[in-house]
Amino acid sequence: MSFKFRFVLLFSSVLALAVLVAGVAVVVNARTAVETEVEASMELATTLVIRTLAGAPDPRSAADAISSALAMLPLRHVRIAIAADGAATALPALVTTRVPDWFYRLIGPDHRQQEIRMRLSNGAPARVLVVAAPEDEIAEVWSDLSNLALILAAVSVAAIILSWIAIDRALRPLTQLSGALERLGRHEYQVRLEPIRVHELRRIGDTINTLAQELRRAEDRNRELGRKLIEVQEAERRQIAGEIHDELGPCLFGIRVETRSLAQVARTLPDGAGRAVTERCDAVLDLADTVQRMSRRLLDRLRPMALEHLPLSSVLAETVKRWKVNEPGIDWRLRLPEDVARTIDRLDDTASVTLYRVVQESLMNAARHAGATRVEVELRCAPETDAGAAVGFSVQDDGRGIASDGRAGIGIHAMSDQVRALGGSIAILSPPGGGVTVQGRIPFVPGCDPASEEKEDDGTARRNA
Repeated sequence: MSFKFRFVLLFSSVLALAVLVAGVAVVVNARTAVETEVEASMELATTLVIRTLAGAPDPRSAADAISSALAMLPLRHVRIAIAADGAATALPALVTTRVPDWFYRLIGPDHRQQEIRMRLSNGAPARVLVVAAPEDEIAEVWSDLSNLALILAAVSVAAIILSWIAIDRALRPLTQLSGALERLGRHEYQVRLEPIRVHELRRIGDTINTLAQELRRAEDRNRELGRKLIEVQEAERRQIAGEIHDELGPCLFGIRVETRSLAQVARTLPDGAGRAVTERCDAVLDLADTVQRMSRRLLDRLRPMALEHLPLSSVLAETVKRWKVNEPGIDWRLRLPEDVARTIDRLDDTASVTLYRVVQESLMNAARHAGATRVEVELRCAPETDAGAAVGFSVQDDGRGIASDGRAGIGIHAMSDQVRALGGSIAILSPPGGGVTVQGRIPFVPGCDPASEEKEDDGTARRNA
């Protein structure tokens, strides 16, 4: 239940309770007033009847005299009936307004009547019955309460509507603040709130604006530091790769040359000794070949030498082609439109190496751990955002997915950290049906055409290894 609805509900409950209490108070006061009016009318009617009958010669004259007296001094809340010699004459009562029976029972006093017995001036006996008749008074109370109830209902509805509008306007800045905080939570630091009119919330809005600016500066600093860190790491890897290539390679070449020379010398020895030495030489040559293959793989992991001489698009195509040869049971596909290829070829060295490592690690995981039959690599130009243009990537396989414990490997963590260090984003999705999708974006200088993402012509826009 929202705060606005709870507030209006509480306000309506308090208002209804106040109206109920006021209604009870009005009813109690009305009942007391009706009783007082009826009692006063009964006393006045009794006095009037006694004085009138004392000078009346007969019942008819007494009735006329009482009617004349009531015309001069109307008594609305009594009925008077005169009886003499077995005949009875009832005086007409005022016409009353119809009220509900339940309200009459609620407001009306207990039934009251008074019988007066006396003799007229001619000595004839007379009996007069004075009966309480509070209908008119109760009708007036009912009319007043009905009008009051209508007014209170209208005022209550208006108050509830106004309170709803007021609380909605009061909470509108909170909605803006909440939206700003959600954007900050999504690392969208381009937040700028307009000054809030509510004084109590203005400081919160100013604080959020300041926080967004500081976070934006911190993100820029972290992105720059991350880029420099990656540059330092790549420089170290390039240096190590160069040392391996420049030092280990010649050493292996020398080992091969010396071993082959030793094998030639061994052929001049007697058959038994020469054959044993030759076998040892062949074993050393095999070990040298193994070390050379290991060094090539290590060089490829440290620093792809192809990136020093070929554009990134060609290196990626060659990588997919090599996997296609090594794992022919998997359908390897590369979606790389020509315009996107031209774009990624303009990436700086740090972004190029990062993108290459992400694709390389994803392909390796799909081949070694996923048990996939189809792997597709797609590169595109991502739509430009507040952070600028970016290159989007996606590596999708139809394998068994990530393990149930949800723990990712060291390689996945490493490439995720590297992408985020450049200010990019990466997500690893594994739906319940199986398969893994590694997708994300790496920031790039302006000039990436987002429209290329919509080009799906596989015949001309796809490079297949």
